[in-house]
Amino acid sequence: MSALSMTCFLVCFGILISSFRKGADVFSPGRVFGFTWCFVLALTDLKLSRLQHEWSGDVWAILLFGPAAFLLGVFIMYVQNVGSVYTPLDEMRLTLRSEQVNERRLFGSIVVLFVMYGVSYFVIYLIKGYVPLLSPEGILFRTEFTAFGVGLFIHLMPVILVCVLVYHVVFESAHRHKTALKIIAAITALSFLLLLQRFHFIMSAVICIPMLYYSTRVIRLKTASIFILATVALFYWVSSLRTGELIQYYLYLSSKMKFSYHYALLTEPYMYFVMNLENYARSIELHQDFTFGAYTFDFVAAVTGLKHWLRSYFLLEDNPYLVSGYNTYTAFWTFYRDFGIAGLGTISLMLGAMTGYLHARLRLRPSVLNLTSYAIAIFMMVISFFNFPFSLLWFILVIALIIMVLHYIAGVKDGPGTAGL
Repeated sequence: MSALSMTCFLVCFGILISSFRKGADVFSPGRVFGFTWCFVLALTDLKLSRLQHEWSGDVWAILLFGPAAFLLGVFIMYVQNVGSVYTPLDEMRLTLRSEQVNERRLFGSIVVLFVMYGVSYFVIYLIKGYVPLLSPEGILFRTEFTAFGVGLFIHLMPVILVCVLVYHVVFESAHRHKTALKIIAAITALSFLLLLQRFHFIMSAVICIPMLYYSTRVIRLKTASIFILATVALFYWVSSLRTGELIQYYLYLSSKMKFSYHYALLTEPYMYFVMNLENYARSIELHQDFTFGAYTFDFVAAVTGLKHWLRSYFLLEDNPYLVSGYNTYTAFWTFYRDFGIAGLGTISLMLGAMTGYLHARLRLRPSVLNLTSYAIAIFMMVISFFNFPFSLLWFILVIALIIMVLHYIAGVKDGPGTAGL
């Protein structure tokens, strides 16, 4: 194990230990982002695959520049709020569970979203003629289970789950509705499981866990362990459906792993973490032509219908310089390929400052809207080693709908409810 890997693992351990301190904010930006990147850097520098290579000093400098700028932005907002009196966690939980929310509007919004999701699911099934899990062809073409326009609404699963969680946190009574919403959430999750898409489940879990932590006492060491184990189990189960033992062994061979084939099952999760940085490092070495916002603001081109025309006209390659079949690069590659070092530093700094601002706003003025906004920022930090989700049109739609629903339901309650789960 290299000195870098050892150091990063020790930092991760230190962050975990510090989280057990009384009154510690487990999901503060520094802890979340620092743990994520130290863990991924530690794994990557183990170099357990022969597809990995050593990086030059210049590559290291650029690769670390983005995360450093992000943390600087977080630190700037921390300094700006020095002296501010943050709401204690116990008081935050009471405030969030007693917030004034319109129960009928929230329940109605969830039903409407569920219907939109169901209609989209059914229409796509009629067009494609298969559901990925139930069809051998579907497993091979799971990413093709979509259709222009209506396909956007198949992504509403996280919106439904987040809104159901908000309902359960705020309202203690209305048992009939809570039972109905549990059924809606279960149908949504199970039907989406048939699509063999892991990203949306990870997104839902990463957003919901901080929401539970800040609004209830549900998240403790025991329950957090259960959530993590359940997520890992789901990850492996979906992987086993997508890749049988023979394919897992093929992945082991094609990834040129240095450990024994008896541990071939570890190949995909390891490569899933480390090849993002390997692709990013190789791209830094080879990249020369910048794309000036084509990927950072990809959702703009997608919503206007110009995305594929622009790609074709300017001969843009979505996944250049790949080291292997893994085709993701980290969020910071998106900024670097568009705007170079200047854009990488500026955008990362702004995102860090925005994240720090959202965290401070939550701790100073607790509300369901502020909590959900910061939970989304947590997801961005956790997934930053993988990609930049805010460039995706469907992700923008999901976030916009969540914020719209929370604005729509804000106001005087029309039903009883103060305690949470």
